[in-house]
Amino acid sequence: MPFDGSGNYLPPSAPTFPAISGTPISSTYYNNVINDIATALNNCLTRDGQGKPSGPISWNNQDLLDVANFAATTGTITNFTFTNPIGIASGGTGLTTVPTDGQLLIGNGTDYSLGSITTDSNLLMTPTPGGIALSFIGGGGSVSSVNASGGTTGFSFAGGPITTSGTLTMSGTLAVANGGTGSVSASAARTALGVPGLTGSGASGSWGISITGSAASATTATTATSATTATSVSSNATFNNGGAGAASGTTYNGGTARTISWNTIGATPDAARVTTSTSSATLTPVATDDMTTRTTQTVNLTIAAPSGTPVNGFGHVIRIKATGAIATVAWNAIYRALGTTLPTSFVSGKTHYIGIIYNSADTKWDAVSVATEA
Repeated sequence: MPFDGSGNYLPPSAPTFPAISGTPISSTYYNNVINDIATALNNCLTRDGQGKPSGPISWNNQDLLDVANFAATTGTITNFTFTNPIGIASGGTGLTTVPTDGQLLIGNGTDYSLGSITTDSNLLMTPTPGGIALSFIGGGGSVSSVNASGGTTGFSFAGGPITTSGTLTMSGTLAVANGGTGSVSASAARTALGVPGLTGSGASGSWGISITGSAASATTATTATSATTATSVSSNATFNNGGAGAASGTTYNGGTARTISWNTIGATPDAARVTTSTSSATLTPVATDDMTTRTTQTVNLTIAAPSGTPVNGFGHVIRIKATGAIATVAWNAIYRALGTTLPTSFVSGKTHYIGIIYNSADTKWDAVSVATEA
């Protein structure tokens, strides 16, 4: 090897080298020496940059002087000490001083300086390793004059401006635009808010209505401000003020007709809507019914799509009593089973229930339950 691992070049050993005086030089020996030197030179760094490092190079703790620019974009510099600070133009700070707790790099127009935040007597700054804690410690200013305005609220203030001590007194009404009524009485408030009252006028004066309890009729007063009370009136009743003629049905005669409508409270719920039929080859449920009932079924059956316009989420029950041996039951494609199986036959003498729910998103009647009499 031309180098011994410590950077020392060792020429070839005898008989190749050294040459013996007075002895012809063998071409083989000569060529071995030249090739050994060539190999050594190939491991050297050249001044013009042709010979490049092929591995990490230790500078043996020596200085690297007069370097213009580090142009490499990748790689790692280890155990390297910069004698001079890296300037701002090279991405550095230009500083070599280690900052104390809470110090910041602060631009000074040319480069950076290390500085600390300064505060007044009302703010306490506490430097911490890697941070700055700020806390308000009190103090206050002074106010020379205070006044108040209600703006668009409808309120006004008296007693201002206050320059030393005093009281601001508020008066007025909160405007409708600010969430108030703009009024100081109930009737004026209803008027301001557009809420109608139960007052009016007729041929002979004011009228009024009072409805309570559970009686079967109601009357109106045409010349007074009160009315005979009644407790129950049909769901749509017309009260005519000042008119002539007898009352008819739900109309109570007067002058100009005034209609009062309300929902019946406590009424008996509607009865279940059920369509019932006897045995035939086809069963067509009604989409708006609650139940479709087939009281007898003796032949093979096809269950068609429900008639009418269904509503999303509407539930329906199909009840079939088989009274004969039904070999097949065919279902329209609009039905699909979810968590159960649609029956393809019925047991003679047994009642069968199929619960379905309309799914408008998929345009399907989803069968969610199937039950057969034990």
